[in-house]
Amino acid sequence: MTEHNWDQGGQIKLKRGDSATSRENLSHTQLYGMFLYNSAQNDTDATVHVESDLGSHSIEVPGTTGDKGLASIMFFYGGDTKYVKVSIRQDAPPTTEITAFLASRAMPIDTTGFTNQELSNDGKWYGIDRFYRFYAVPPSRKHQWELTSPQTAFSMVRFEQNRAEVLVVKTNPAVDLRQRVKAIGRAKDMYTTDEKTSSVLKSQPFWGSGNQMVWMNADSSQNSNQTGIRLYTLD
Repeated sequence: MTEHNWDQGGQIKLKRGDSATSRENLSHTQLYGMFLYNSAQNDTDATVHVESDLGSHSIEVPGTTGDKGLASIMFFYGGDTKYVKVSIRQDAPPTTEITAFLASRAMPIDTTGFTNQELSNDGKWYGIDRFYRFYAVPPSRKHQWELTSPQTAFSMVRFEQNRAEVLVVKTNPAVDLRQRVKAIGRAKDMYTTDEKTSSVLKSQPFWGSGNQMVWMNADSSQNSNQTGIRLYTLD
């Protein structure tokens, strides 16, 4: 059994009996997403238990052969809890393994294993793969961003300070977000979903405010193939 210090929010591997706690760097003004990938290399589902000042909760992470599944996500608000602890119980199947990390406007601090890239305001398409994180601080002009994918039900999450959007391109009725995405406490009212049946998802035009935005991939490597994101100025 291993107890991980998760204060940096980076990628960790959780196996049967393991746990991880994040406490020191949680901000009381930020919304966080706990991203959970089943990396057991088999099709056995895993139950991840989450403890915080809001009590105990759990979320299922579906298993896939070859670690090719999507992320399950649990949102929580730093204003609701001073800590969060994730664990896999000792009675879980012996092959259970979860790759977990925290995402927000500021997380993860430890970006080892991620591609952490600025999304330039130049209108160019930037390719996306698993564990890709984009950030931007749009200046005080009118902007728009676009997400495109030929893959069915490709998903990302966009974070601001205290809200998030779950973005799905070419939505698929077989992919039920209610099973993959959960929230506890006030976070239930701090995220929305934007699902499009087309291969392109465009934001509404917005004015830059000097605040950072973050886009975090929530999909697998195979389902990120030929996907792209871009940001550009409208005026």
